[in-house]
Amino acid sequence: MGIKIPYIQNNDRQFYRDCEIYGTIDFMFGDAPILFQNCLIEVRVPLLKQYNTITAQHRELENSTTGIVLQNCTIKAA
Repeated sequence: MGIKIPYIQNNDRQFYRDCEIYGTIDFMFGDAPILFQNCLIEVRVPLLKQYNTITAQHRELENSTTGIVLQNCTIKAA
């Protein structure tokens, strides 16, 4: 069963482990420290003239200690 990742807001530290995550365009995004561990990330086929982007960091402050970490994850096409 896949999960829907919420918008990752600043200072909302999040940790996901052993999950199945599905999506198309920048479906893992935001501005917070977040760790995905041992997850299956499955990228679905985008609509015509679109492209896939898995993560999109939205850091507004240069000195902010935020980021998206994919640790021991598998990324595959649907």
